[in-house]
Amino acid sequence: MVVWVFSMQEVGLSISLQQLKMKVEKLTQTRLMPFQKGVPRSSWQYWFKRRNHELNIHQAEGLDNNQAQGLIIQSCQSFYQNLQSLYNKHNYVTCHI
Repeated sequence: MVVWVFSMQEVGLSISLQQLKMKVEKLTQTRLMPFQKGVPRSSWQYWFKRRNHELNIHQAEGLDNNQAQGLIIQSCQSFYQNLQSLYNKHNYVTCHI
């Protein structure tokens, strides 16, 4: 589990406690004695974070209304189209992005 969290952090993705709980739940479904109701309790989270204090596990934050409104499909598509046109125009090398 720790290796998974570190590998996610290395590629720039931080993990929330909810994501960690879902991953643990998925891994323990095939075990003989999974967590009660299949989900780790808060005491498990506490001890996991305490044993692995070097991990960066955060509380998930919601988007505010303006951010959520900006995530409509047309906005995202236009962003990536503009980005692609800049890549084509300037011939960016991947390591320079």
